[in-house]
Amino acid sequence: MSYLREMVEQADVLEALFRTEPQYVYHTDLTRLTRFRRVVFTGMGSSYYAGWYGAMLLNRSGVPALVFESQELERGFLPLLDDDVLLVAVSQSGESRETVGCVRGIQGKNTLGITNRPKSALARACELGFVDIRAGVEKTSATKTYTNTLGALLRLVVDLRIHRSDHFDSGVRDCLAAMRRWLGESVRLQEILQRFFEQTPHLAFMGSGFSLPSARQAALIFGEMTHRLTTALSIGAFFHGLIEQVGQGYGAVFFHASPVIDSPFSEAVEAVLRTGGRVLLVGSRHSLGNYPETKQGLVLSYDLPSEELGPLVEIIPAQCLAYAVGLASGLKPGELLRVSKLP
Repeated sequence: MSYLREMVEQADVLEALFRTEPQYVYHTDLTRLTRFRRVVFTGMGSSYYAGWYGAMLLNRSGVPALVFESQELERGFLPLLDDDVLLVAVSQSGESRETVGCVRGIQGKNTLGITNRPKSALARACELGFVDIRAGVEKTSATKTYTNTLGALLRLVVDLRIHRSDHFDSGVRDCLAAMRRWLGESVRLQEILQRFFEQTPHLAFMGSGFSLPSARQAALIFGEMTHRLTTALSIGAFFHGLIEQVGQGYGAVFFHASPVIDSPFSEAVEAVLRTGGRVLLVGSRHSLGNYPETKQGLVLSYDLPSEELGPLVEIIPAQCLAYAVGLASGLKPGELLRVSKLP
């Protein structure tokens, strides 16, 4: 199965996840999850970034939550995992050695797995069972497994009645429609974005809040698929060192799911443009609608009722960009040379 096919399937498998009966998604007793006062998410790579999204959802809903890479959690933060803490271990393959090793190290106590493989080592190791993201087979760089992990976490907090949304169903429909619009235009987006960044050897991905996982995931797949060095960072971190690198030939992709523009975001965008760099803005039409398109600046916006849905949509242009640049470089984008994908 090709990367492009897996990318285009994202909206369909996400819609199927939201429509699937609970007993086929939750291989756990949901009532057992409500007794915990705090939550810690752990994972590696794309799964770690998805855990950041889950922690944001819970914190916004009043449930204290943290996120750690699995290796770092095991090396320095295991004392956080007392009897009041639910550990949510995320691994799309269910076989990530750091995440599975961390769960086994605490004998799976108070642990819930999030995985795409029901028969995986992670699913077997977690005391409280697991959530099946139901993304189907994926053999290339993460596309539908990433967005379905986000979707599974969103559905979980809604089904547990942790996250209140009076318009959740209509919001999901809007989200799927926005995804399908960009996926339907993926060939055109690839051409536009590859041409726009053709003369920019240095590319950074930036975001804050719900969009920070998007920036990190975008940098990960861009590096995998183009074999080029890139950077992912928060908007705030840009002003503490990276701003000194900005100049002619520099490119930046800004993700902004929030409906409100704050001054750090505007200042970061202007800092790149002022020194001759190129900027792609991806995010909410409510906040980006006033940004004009220029030779140096390109805007891709969506219209969604809430910012927590943004990360499901805004990652698609980054997938298109990574594929197009990799292809233009003579590579086979999406084909992983050193990271094995399980059958």
